[in-house]
Amino acid sequence: GKSTQPHAPSIQSTNSDLRDVQDLLLRGDRDRAVVEALREKNYALALIIASVCDDDIYQMVARQFADDVLSAGSPLYTTTLLLTDNLHLPPKEQLRDPKHGLSFWCEDPYEDLYTNWTQQLATILSNKRANYTK
Repeated sequence: GKSTQPHAPSIQSTNSDLRDVQDLLLRGDRDRAVVEALREKNYALALIIASVCDDDIYQMVARQFADDVLSAGSPLYTTTLLLTDNLHLPPKEQLRDPKHGLSFWCEDPYEDLYTNWTQQLATILSNKRANYTK
C-alpha cells in the first residue's frame, strides 16, 4: 500500500541531489542510475532512464512507483501493473478453482473487489494493449 512518506521530489530539491544519477549516467551505468533515482523518489527520471534499460529494470521501476504512490487494489494500480507487464497471473490450469487463492485478486489489496469489480474490469478491458494475451 501507500506509505506515509512524501513520494515526489521536494520542491527544495536541487540539481546537486541528482549529481549521483548524473555521474552514473556519465559512466554509462544506467542500471545504478535508475536505483539512485528511485532512492531519491524521482520516479519520472527513473522511468526515463529505465526505458532504455532491460525490460526487467523498467518493470521493477514501474512496480516500485505503483507500490509507493498508488493505492494498492485500485483500478489505477491494476491498470499500471497491466500496462507495465507487472500483472503476473498463474497458469490457466491453476485458475480453474478459485479456492486455490493463486490469483493476485486473492491478495489483501483486493479484499474489497466485490465493491469495485466493475471498475476493475472496465479499466482492464479499456486499456488492453494489442499484444496483451493474458
